[in-house]
Amino acid sequence: MIEIFVFVEGQTERLFIDKILQKYYASNDIHIPIFNHPARNSYIKNENEKLRKIYANPLKPKCCFFIYDCEGVSSIPSKMSEILNKLPTWRNFNYVITLRDLSKALGKTKISTKTHAEILEAINKIKIRILHKDGYNYKWIDRTAHFFAVMEIEAWFLKEYSFLIKINNSLTQDNIKQKLKINLLNDDVELYPKPSKTLDDIYNLANLKYDKNKDEVIKIISMIDYKSLFTYVRKNMPHLHNFLEFIDNCNCSKI
Repeated sequence: MIEIFVFVEGQTERLFIDKILQKYYASNDIHIPIFNHPARNSYIKNENEKLRKIYANPLKPKCCFFIYDCEGVSSIPSKMSEILNKLPTWRNFNYVITLRDLSKALGKTKISTKTHAEILEAINKIKIRILHKDGYNYKWIDRTAHFFAVMEIEAWFLKEYSFLIKINNSLTQDNIKQKLKINLLNDDVELYPKPSKTLDDIYNLANLKYDKNKDEVIKIISMIDYKSLFTYVRKNMPHLHNFLEFIDNCNCSKI
């Protein structure tokens, strides 16, 4: 069984990636166990017991995912060390994925976000820094892939904008275009400098507020059209596509 560990920077990413994985495999009629660990509860005591039962089952699933909230970009290396070094010898992780908001990963580095070339250059510099400075154990390097939500995970929400009208019937595309001068259909939302602020601005049109509150995030991810996310949105967002392509290549559906 393939074990895939996903280390994300925060609560919004943890909740959304969990839902993405559920929907992605369900769309192919594949059952994949997902262990979802909130911050400060990163290693449940009975996880190994549950996994032993899964491994012993002749009809065990092909893959199993473990998602960890690292409570910030800077904590990802230490959380990886904490979790992966504690694995018993009978377990063997096959892949490690990290997911960060690019805006947080940049730190104090400023980019204009006017072109994808500049974004890619910034991501490549961050990956070099991760490799040489962030304390990753080199025994994991060949199994680790680093992904970035550009500029924030909320950009993935915004491009699948059909949920907005479900939040409030005043949040139509015409109203958003008229009041905020943005076009979610045609704009390259990966070039929005602060997607969470854009989402809050949209919410404000209905006298609502978006502040990454857990309940609001859960509401949004329950309303997103995942068929659209995996087709139209994926086609128009290169960094979401990169993430899903890696999941494809883990071969969970091909073993």
